[in-house]
Amino acid sequence: LSQSLKFKERYALWSVYLYGMMLHSSLEYSDNESKPNFHMLFENQMRLKNSEEYAWSLEAYVVKRADDIAQWHHDLEDALREGTLPLARIHKTIESFLGEALNDEDREKLNVLNTKSEMDRRCIAELSHVVVNTLVCDLVDTSREKMKRIEDMLKEKEINNSEKFFLEFDRLDLGIKKEEIIEFSTRINREEIKNMIVAAIHHSRNVERMNEKGRYIIRKLFEAYYAHPQQLPDGPIMHLLVEIDSENYPNVEAVKQGGIGEARSEFDKILKNPNIYVQCLLMRRICDHIASMTDRYAIEEYNNLYG
Repeated sequence: LSQSLKFKERYALWSVYLYGMMLHSSLEYSDNESKPNFHMLFENQMRLKNSEEYAWSLEAYVVKRADDIAQWHHDLEDALREGTLPLARIHKTIESFLGEALNDEDREKLNVLNTKSEMDRRCIAELSHVVVNTLVCDLVDTSREKMKRIEDMLKEKEINNSEKFFLEFDRLDLGIKKEEIIEFSTRINREEIKNMIVAAIHHSRNVERMNEKGRYIIRKLFEAYYAHPQQLPDGPIMHLLVEIDSENYPNVEAVKQGGIGEARSEFDKILKNPNIYVQCLLMRRICDHIASMTDRYAIEEYNNLYG
């Protein structure tokens, strides 16, 4: 089922990346009429050239499940460090969460950890190992089994072309949806961990405080950049010039040729009397820039701007 190099070359890599990003997003829209124009544009860019099919990939689903594993075990670690739930409750939750997927060795480790009166760093690391090891093994084993079944069905249908597989998957009648190929088994009780995370983590005092602090920093960053756009880094400004004045600046390389000093001067002239179109582009570019920040960078930038 590996994508052949030849077929990969025919993929628009940008479309593959976008598909992975959209798969990772929690945004959902009920129908096409409710989708904003930018979302429709984003969705169209995910399609293969001259096709209505998305440029989907198995790798995108691997990343999605890997992120689930990382999120779940980090939330469990937070619950232990913050003491938001008693150890007995966390132990019971993990047993219910992982269920029969736990092997005998990890189940024994879990039982030993349950005898601890309090959790130190070593215990937390051991607990994380149990959770991650169980989830990874379950995901690999379940996905391997499903891929073997698909491989057998493809042989029966005499399909040995990777391009046909990815382009026509939904019409091949293989008895499985593409989003179900890379998946955990039914032994993993995801609802159990989700309920615990909401109850113990998402509404804890420290999390609520940090969430509100994050919202405040994002609002203040936007206000600072919009009030004085020249505070933006060179990158966003160069891209804005391309968007606003494509006749003189067809691409970023053209902006760079004139030098960033000239680009900023031209940008300053445009901002003296911006129309609504320019204002919208500026707001969109500011949002994109803030969205690209790590937590550490956002905090540092906030401190630089507001000292």
